[in-house]
Amino acid sequence: MTMRCSLHGIAYPPSMTECLVCRAEGLPAKLDGIADPFDEDWADKVKSALAPPPELEDKVPKWRWSQLMSAGYSPRQASVMALRRDIDLHDAVTLASKAGSDVAYTILI
Repeated sequence: MTMRCSLHGIAYPPSMTECLVCRAEGLPAKLDGIADPFDEDWADKVKSALAPPPELEDKVPKWRWSQLMSAGYSPRQASVMALRRDIDLHDAVTLASKAGSDVAYTILI
């Protein structure tokens, strides 16, 4: 049976048991909808969903975004923080390693 993530709308092949985008965003990754057939381009859809948004095309915000993603922030959290010059990147990475990305995001934003 082919399952779909109701949050992101991606229908995965039968071998998949969780939404890769939800997992990357720190959300419950359970596939909860039935779809037939699965999206042939599901991998491209996942890649697109996890790519930096267009407003991060400038090199510095895009680099900040990648560093924040590596530190464990979700794509949405990294996008918001990458554009905020008032948030020190090193502090954000250090805080995420000590308190977790969700707590660090709440503190910094």
